[in-house]
Amino acid sequence: MATMGCLTLLALFATISVISASEKAPVLLWSNNKEQALPSSLIGHTTENLGDGFMDADQNLIVFLQDKLSLDDITKHADVFNEASDGATFHHLKGLMEQHHSAYLPSVSSPVSLVQNLREKFDGAVHDVSGESLADVAFDDAKKNLVMVTLPSTAVAKETALSKIDGIFERMTREMSALKKPFTAVYTGRGSSQAPAESFYQGRHLLATADPGANYTFINLTGCIYFYMTQVDFYYFTEHWELPQNPDVDPSSDCTNGTISLILNYPAMTGLTDLQFIFEFSSTPSRMWTLDYFNLTYTVSGNSTGSGNNVPMSTALIPDTPEKFSYHCYQGPMINETGKNVTNQAAVVFTSLQVQAFNLSESFGYYNDCVGFFTIPIWTGIITTLLLVSILTFGVLMLLSIQTMDRFDDPKGKAITVNVVE
Repeated sequence: MATMGCLTLLALFATISVISASEKAPVLLWSNNKEQALPSSLIGHTTENLGDGFMDADQNLIVFLQDKLSLDDITKHADVFNEASDGATFHHLKGLMEQHHSAYLPSVSSPVSLVQNLREKFDGAVHDVSGESLADVAFDDAKKNLVMVTLPSTAVAKETALSKIDGIFERMTREMSALKKPFTAVYTGRGSSQAPAESFYQGRHLLATADPGANYTFINLTGCIYFYMTQVDFYYFTEHWELPQNPDVDPSSDCTNGTISLILNYPAMTGLTDLQFIFEFSSTPSRMWTLDYFNLTYTVSGNSTGSGNNVPMSTALIPDTPEKFSYHCYQGPMINETGKNVTNQAAVVFTSLQVQAFNLSESFGYYNDCVGFFTIPIWTGIITTLLLVSILTFGVLMLLSIQTMDRFDDPKGKAITVNVVE
């Protein structure tokens, strides 16, 4: 019965996890009921599938609620990638998960709302605890007991705080086991300790741009194109400008009839004004998307003076890319002017560029990187390997070429006599 209650509780979390919310946190559960293991997956389950067994189960429940928690906290401080690890900071938690029937959900939306709902509907005694022990809790043996444990803050000295929390898990679980009654333990957070997701996870909206104070530029044009970069450098002869991260998307930018026109206007800088980037993308019958042209408009003053209006730039900036794939290049090449009478006066360099056009999902798709498979380190490894294999092959062939004598004395046969004439 206690296992059914734990199973239903996990299903409650699984149901909540599909609801859109801004905060997500992992949920870990363990139970001392050894009759039946928890399921490895609850995909597709709802509370209706499991009935009301949890509320009717005769078991205690203890909820450990942390201020901020993410899966990274567990993977980082529990040394999970080391097979011989004892759990590091979370060594007690690791032991509890292994010794009890346990399960976890890596990302649950607003778990605190479920905890609050559970508190309101719990049919039994509810106890709030903020200390490190359950010694002062007056458990009612005639009823079920819900213990809400507020864990210490992790805002300062996080690793030390998590180590202290790990000790609380061990102590309180031992105290719950001493009650000789089935129990289920839940560990989660009020919110995520990770930074909020970028704007492109928040849904599609017209002419979305990055936060002016951010150290990157992200543009979502009516859900037709994602355009991300961390730095753009503009060159004109010997002059150089590092462009700001907050270009304005021109209102004339649009996405119609299988083509995308993206126009970025940069604010005036010392010696550089009227800077405008014009990109046009299209989709092809072969299910590819391509950059048809990339034009620049600029006015330069100061040591070098000049201007350009719709100056064509090389479309090698972004090669043809399959649909549902993005193109990524950490350190792209210098993009120069093209066409007739090329003087290479203006040039642009994009850093950490990632672009995806057409057939977008809620985030960038798999990326086609500008760095090919055969990089310099890979070629170095291949050449070194071939050299070593050649040396080994030569040595083996030399050994195989050694021939034994085809004539020798037979120790059991007649001795060879050699007459010596004096």
